[in-house]
Amino acid sequence: MKTLVPILVALSLPLLSGGCTTVKDSFSKYQTEVPIPFEGEEAAVKVDFAGFAADPHAKAGMSALQIKDWSTAVSEFQQAVASKPKNPQYNFALGVAAEAVGNYTLARESYKAANQLKGGSGHFDAIAGLKRLDLRQGK
Repeated sequence: MKTLVPILVALSLPLLSGGCTTVKDSFSKYQTEVPIPFEGEEAAVKVDFAGFAADPHAKAGMSALQIKDWSTAVSEFQQAVASKPKNPQYNFALGVAAEAVGNYTLARESYKAANQLKGGSGHFDAIAGLKRLDLRQGK
């Protein structure tokens, strides 16, 4: 257990310095923590991008998220969702990008779609995104 602490600290350092952290776990899933602006600080939102390489727009959207190019990320994920509207991860990633750019209507629609595609209560991160939007909009 002692060896995990330095690893976790090392993985969180780029996020604390404003960058994104990419982690490859033992199941070969990839995730990135995207620091989106939230109430004068940054909320670290995890986006699972396993399988994004199969879609050029999803791949470009993830690259844009990683460098905080929110507008490009929105555009690319909109195209990815248009090609695969039933992909919950594409919808979730679009929600993250839309939230970061301040398009809360699109973010809410995207988070709801991601949650519904996962069974209505199965996408914890999308539910958290909806709660964040409620806080942003004073609901």
